[in-house]
Amino acid sequence: MLELKDKKLCRICGEEKEPSEFYLNPRNKDGLISYCKKCSKENSKEWAKNHPDKIAIFNRRYKRKHPQHDLASYTRKRINSKEKKVIKLLEEIKKLKSLLSGIIKT
Repeated sequence: MLELKDKKLCRICGEEKEPSEFYLNPRNKDGLISYCKKCSKENSKEWAKNHPDKIAIFNRRYKRKHPQHDLASYTRKRINSKEKKVIKLLEEIKKLKSLLSGIIKT
């Protein structure tokens, strides 16, 4: 069973923090990784900055495996749906203008 302590020491920054400020790792005795979320994020960003080739390979593989998550096609779909909504609104405005002009003339 996992032991939850009041505080945990981050191995990178050396600060004592709440257990909620650490990611989970069921392999560790306390069930948490040894460095806080903030340090983990900074570490990940630094690694990504130093390994752009590996990031590019990962991104290519991911896009190949998950074409539905392609940002460009998602953006195009969003734009097309917004354009359709705008066109529909413009048509409704034209109808309303013609109705108003008929009412005002009489």
